Amino acid sequence: MASYAKIDKKLKEQFWTARQNSDAISKTLSKAKSYGLTELECQPIIIKRFEIEKEFQDLKNQIIEECVISNVVDFENGWYGILTYEKSKTNLMVVPLKDVEIEGLFVDFNTGMAKTRNEYSQLIANKLDNETLFTYKNQILRRQDEFLKEFFGCENEIQYEGQVYKLTSHCIRRWKERISQTESDINLDNRNQIVEEITTSFKNSKLEYIGDNCNERFFLDKNLMVFFVVSEDNVIMSLWRNTYGFPHEDIDAASTLLVLERIKQTKEKFLQYNVVCSDKIAHLKSKISDKENEINEVNDYIQNLLNKKNVMEEELADLKKQIADINEQVEKQHEQLKYEEGFLFKSHKVICDDQV
Repeated sequence: MASYAKIDKKLKEQFWTARQNSDAISKTLSKAKSYGLTELECQPIIIKRFEIEKEFQDLKNQIIEECVISNVVDFENGWYGILTYEKSKTNLMVVPLKDVEIEGLFVDFNTGMAKTRNEYSQLIANKLDNETLFTYKNQILRRQDEFLKEFFGCENEIQYEGQVYKLTSHCIRRWKERISQTESDINLDNRNQIVEEITTSFKNSKLEYIGDNCNERFFLDKNLMVFFVVSEDNVIMSLWRNTYGFPHEDIDAASTLLVLERIKQTKEKFLQYNVVCSDKIAHLKSKISDKENEINEVNDYIQNLLNKKNVMEEELADLKKQIADINEQVEKQHEQLKYEEGFLFKSHKVICDDQV
């Protein structure tokens, strides 16, 4: 009977937290760079990622070492770890599965060994739980936002249209470097001035665009042509002004507005197209369901025929056995007759000779 590896519950919980942090910190670094942070500005995140990755790898190795009797770990809530073996190296793939009744998934280490990642991927392809995976990805995005707020810092707030927006230290530095372009270091006096300038600009901005994951909202101050990217929980993560190398700022501004309008139109077309495709997919899925039902009915019919065939074959076998039993009794009776004939006529010998 298939069984799971015996792993301490606390170790599994520590591993799961480390895995989430590992996935989130990588996205945090990518997101920070997309906001325009330099490699030097990202150093705190890079160092944190190194620490998290080390902890994650250490815990993963502990999990692997504890897999003595089985290659499958139950992390609960539909998540499973599967040991893989490739090029003399053991690894652990973690996936959400609808169920684990998969032929060839479990390995008894007393009699077999783990397969490669590619082999397991093919085995579980039709058993992946995409809903659970989608939920996990959203959790990672939330953890990413927590990391971003932790590294950016939020010491100031802006009251705007009845809501409170938190301003990151990164925005203050970016305003000084990219918008006001002053060379002096940030101190208490000029920091307050910068915050006031950002506040004025942000209050002049309007929401212009929402990113795919709904956690990137882009505001634009058309007076200064400054973009603000704001998270779903009202943290102003970064700001910038687009420049394209034209000799006049008004040309850059006009270009930015044209590109923005183009993006809006493209997104609107995409959303409309996505609705049409979603309807088509829903229709096709309905047809797939109907076809699967038809196939199931045919399979049931075939199974009924097979059951009848099995019954007939059993009846046929029973009839053949009855004939064999009768023949066996006839042979026994014949043997008994031959024995008695031999007993009485054993000295009698008949010679047939055609010669006179």
